[in-house]
Amino acid sequence: MKKSFELCRIMSFILVFIFSLSFSLQASPYDSMEIIINDRFIKNSPKTVLINDVVYIPLSQLQDNLGIKVYFQEDDGSYHIYWWSNFLYINKEKNIIMVNNEYKSHEHAVEIINDVLYIPEDMLVEILGFRIEKIDSVKGFRIITNDKVMTAEELLKMREEEKKAKPAIGKYNGPKVAYITFDDGIVRGNSEKILDILKEKNVKATFFVLGNTISRNQDILKRMAEEGHSIGNHSYSHRKEIIYKSSDSLKNEIDKTSDLILETIGKAMYLFRPPYGSKIIKGQNYQKALEDYKIILWNVDSNDSRVKDIKAEQIYKNVVAQVQNKRSAIILMHETKAESVKALPMIIDYLIKSGFEIKAIEEDEVISYK
Repeated sequence: MKKSFELCRIMSFILVFIFSLSFSLQASPYDSMEIIINDRFIKNSPKTVLINDVVYIPLSQLQDNLGIKVYFQEDDGSYHIYWWSNFLYINKEKNIIMVNNEYKSHEHAVEIINDVLYIPEDMLVEILGFRIEKIDSVKGFRIITNDKVMTAEELLKMREEEKKAKPAIGKYNGPKVAYITFDDGIVRGNSEKILDILKEKNVKATFFVLGNTISRNQDILKRMAEEGHSIGNHSYSHRKEIIYKSSDSLKNEIDKTSDLILETIGKAMYLFRPPYGSKIIKGQNYQKALEDYKIILWNVDSNDSRVKDIKAEQIYKNVVAQVQNKRSAIILMHETKAESVKALPMIIDYLIKSGFEIKAIEEDEVISYK
């Protein structure tokens, strides 16, 4: 009897211990929070991480949103951070923090994870001078950089109203509009000629670029952005067997390209055109991987990539034949084709003469495929 009692007591202790352990391992509400800057939810936001019960912010991923610059010194592994008129230096051992040539001590060290600089939340306040607010109802971490911002209640109300007011795709009833889009770039030589024509004609286009073309053509990508064209994501490799191997593989292809675009032009972009069309991405897992992106297809195919040795005149005729009965034309062309470059001025002139407004696609714009 005594042995049975002892066994029961031991089992009870083990169960309590397991329950306590599982409870302690539950994710903190302050881990993986969405970032909010002032009155704006950051689309596809980087997330906070919890380290030793301290919330850390991915500062180097937020530099464009916060108006700061983070420089990584390849030679010594240190970080240099500039914000407004201030300067912060953190050495690679993370034990020296210098602000405007003055050494500052701090309770928590910075962290570098996968080449991203994370700083503890209190450093945002004590050293960078920002205010912070945690909005539990949306699991949001809000960074406030100025005095005139909405209350949390007003911000959440605005977000709900925006969701309700967001029009459905396909309800466009305005003037005739044409979107000239280019896939498979960046292509040195062709891309510059396209940009020259667009500049001369004073129209904007949308470029769906491949990630594996960016590193060697950063100057062209910067020019596209600086001249007011929209930048879209077209995967990293354009290789079907890699992109659509799994939803994780698709997300990896998109994320790699997205990171390169952000690194080059200092702005994250959320337009995506799936290579080879949309049939493959209809599965639930693929849709989950694409939830932060706006999918842009086309309803006018110039056939510049489908017909071997096609000439500029035929590309032009293909476009003209398809846009005649449309009020909204999303035109598919390819930067890789020299004949498409030659056809572009003719296409632009026809669209303008036919009463189309030629625009670049914006992320929040209603797109009709009619």
